[in-house]
Amino acid sequence: MDYKVQNKLDVSVLYVENESVKRDKFAEMVSKHVNKLYLAKDGNEGLALFREYRPEIVVANLTLPYMNGTELVQKIKAVHDDTHIIMTMARNDLNYLIESIDSGISHYILKPLEKERLLAVIRKCADTVMLRKKIEQQDEHIKEFYLAVEHGPDIVIITDSKGKIEYANPKFSTITGYSKEEAIGKTLAILKSDKADTEAYDNLWKSIKSGSAWQGRLTNRKKDGEGYWASVSIFPVKDSTGQIGHFVCIQEDITAWKLTEEDLRVSEEIFKTLTVLAQDAIVMLDDRGRTNFWNEAAEKMFGLLAADAAGKELWDFMPSPEVREIFENGIKIYRETCQCSVSGNIIEQSALKKDGTPFPVEVSITAVEASDKCHSIAIIRDITQRKQIEQSVLNEREKFQTLSESAPFGIMLVDKDGMLKYLNPNFLELFGYEPKEIPDGKSWFRKAFPESEYRHDVIGNWIKDMADPAKGKREPWVLTVTCKNGTQKIVDFFPVKLGSGESVIFCQDLTELKKNERKLLYISSYDFLTGLPNRHSLEEALRQTIDLAKKGKKRGGLSALLFTDIDGFRDITAKLGHTAGDELLITAGKILKNALRGGDSAYRFGGDEFVILFRGVSMAEARLAAERIQRTVNQHEFSVDYEKFKMDISMGIIQIDGAMDPLTLISKAMNTLYKAKKLGRNHIAVYQGE
Repeated sequence: MDYKVQNKLDVSVLYVENESVKRDKFAEMVSKHVNKLYLAKDGNEGLALFREYRPEIVVANLTLPYMNGTELVQKIKAVHDDTHIIMTMARNDLNYLIESIDSGISHYILKPLEKERLLAVIRKCADTVMLRKKIEQQDEHIKEFYLAVEHGPDIVIITDSKGKIEYANPKFSTITGYSKEEAIGKTLAILKSDKADTEAYDNLWKSIKSGSAWQGRLTNRKKDGEGYWASVSIFPVKDSTGQIGHFVCIQEDITAWKLTEEDLRVSEEIFKTLTVLAQDAIVMLDDRGRTNFWNEAAEKMFGLLAADAAGKELWDFMPSPEVREIFENGIKIYRETCQCSVSGNIIEQSALKKDGTPFPVEVSITAVEASDKCHSIAIIRDITQRKQIEQSVLNEREKFQTLSESAPFGIMLVDKDGMLKYLNPNFLELFGYEPKEIPDGKSWFRKAFPESEYRHDVIGNWIKDMADPAKGKREPWVLTVTCKNGTQKIVDFFPVKLGSGESVIFCQDLTELKKNERKLLYISSYDFLTGLPNRHSLEEALRQTIDLAKKGKKRGGLSALLFTDIDGFRDITAKLGHTAGDELLITAGKILKNALRGGDSAYRFGGDEFVILFRGVSMAEARLAAERIQRTVNQHEFSVDYEKFKMDISMGIIQIDGAMDPLTLISKAMNTLYKAKKLGRNHIAVYQGE
């Protein structure tokens, strides 16, 4: 019989008594005060109920049919030794009391049973049962905390009040190289680097000795002398009297993050060097056309310091509707397509110096993406000297020879029959051809534009534009010219038709200008170490892929994102150094890129983390592709500093179905990778949802 009650003692009780009247009386007294009550008429039934339900408390009569109370106690103790047993007996049974106590009973009660006495004993046993349960729960929590610390990703150190190490988890040994035995009894000074910030250490000890916690970043030293960066949290543990008994120190290895920060610094230095050395003005604009970068050449050109130019609109210095139209068109295309357009157009405009003086410039505007916004880079060249020379040539033909010989750009004089009458020294130096090699326009076009289809287009446009322009009219062309030595240059041609029917062609080398544009674009989109597209390129690609998935979740619309990193990469760099680590990252990037299917793409996310974008695949197909790539990496034998080894990679995969934005997708894929790494090295995990 099972009596269920609520809000009572959270224990179950088994009562074994052969007399039914006494069983009913017991149930009447006890059932309202315990969670569950089981009744048995003899020892056999009592033992069967105990084995089935495992009650915490057993109340048994000493004298029972088939099996007496002492025998029942012994068999119950054999099943579960911690069971609380209360023995009931008549006064004439007291001679069996010692035998019952020896069998392991917790209490005994003389018959007839009194309710208050009975409930008091049951409550006392129940208190012991609940206390034991709490202790077991606490032991389980302590075990969980211990496992979390032992297997956690960060260093955990516990010291005494004087700072001597009493405990260090396995991650401490993995990162620092010190064994637990070497660290115990030492202070945290064994990790102090010669390059450490002394003031930071002073503030650290001052804070924790005063009873306050401390957080900060420190550069520490491993056992082998190699340095590592750590994000450190230290807090005191006080005893019941308020005295500090221990300190707990948690350190997160942020070396890889610092290296990524250093990569960014190098990229910024490269950008700064390019802009400082550039002779052209380089101006960066936000999506509203306001200036947020103004290089030294711009300061000299406009007579305006960068601090004074900041926040001003480009039209304040270049009041041109055409320039504004190019800028606004680039922003419009970005907002409609999430793609930055590169106009590539070089136009001539009039600009204003700080004092309002106008001067001619040549400007090229290129759109670039940064921080999920479209910005623009305007490269401006002061062409005052060239314009003055052009005008001098037009107005004073007799001075042409003298001016052209000293001109800093190429000059070609062509008569009305297409014969080349004159080539200035700069023209000859620019292209390398001798006058006898290009006596006429036909020879020039054949050598300068050897590819027939391109040459045909150039000649057609040239003839069309030069057919009947007004006197002095200038039509510029930007063409790719093949020089005598086989190299190609990007050249801006400025033809001027003279009244005599002759034409003067001014040409200027734009190769370096275009290279600088490409370098600026490359730095913003590609990883400088591996040459793979970087995180910004990944986010751009994800936006396009998500839009495709939103339009239709068919086979062609679904894609998958794979997040992977190199297992044990930190150990490799710790053993072989960061230069070897860079070589390993370069090789790994090449392997991943070469292992891709057509249409898929690989990206370097940062540190030893890479991302692969599978297009037009289901999760099953993505999993197969991931396994194939993993095998390719596993089978490759890496060689660094004459040491050969093979490499494992872990992967996390998530389906791109249009439901998540790029940052959420990356975060979920990264978390899936961490789940794979918890399974051990070289595992693949698939995102299954929250």
